[in-house]
Parts: sequence; C-alpha cells; structure tokens
Amino acid sequence: MPDRGIKITHVAPSGPAQKAGIRPGDVLESINTHPVRDILDVRFYSTQDRLHCRFYRGSNPIEIDLSGEADWGLEFEPMRFHACGNRCIFCFVDQNP
Repeated sequence: MPDRGIKITHVAPSGPAQKAGIRPGDVLESINTHPVRDILDVRFYSTQDRLHCRFYRGSNPIEIDLSGEADWGLEFEPMRFHACGNRCIFCFVDQNP
C-alpha cells in the first residue's frame, strides 16, 4: 500500500465507484497521475471530464476510469491538519501572530 492517498470510508450502493468494485478501506492514491493527499486534491484533480484513478486495496493496485462530472458515491476519511513550512509571502497563515 502506498504511503500517500486518502482512505475511503463509505461507498454508495449502485454508485459509479461501487459498480467499479471500490470498497470501504480502499485508498485513492492518484487521479490522472497526480498524487492525492486529501479531499482538496480530490476536488481539484477531479474537474476534468475523464479521470484515470489508481486505488489500492492492501498492496494491490486497482485502476479505473471515472467521469469527472458524476458523483462517484465515495466518502473519505476526515482531513488531517498539517503545517506548511514554505513561508510563502502571500500566505495568510504565516502572517498570523
């Protein structure tokens, strides 16, 4: 299993992901070769019409194509907050007291 990705907590019955064989506990690792770290990445990279997604079930990769327009019927684990060390001049987080 990859050390990155976002874990799936729920798969809607009869949704596109369930029909493709995705199950709770699987990990979404990438969308169109872009690594996925959190739900923000999922939403950002899923705006294209056709999506090639790589999931993992344990150490086994599962590759499927999904439509970017449809609701996949997936729920993901809650986001983990993390700090950024980049100190960009435009970032409001770095400029807080």
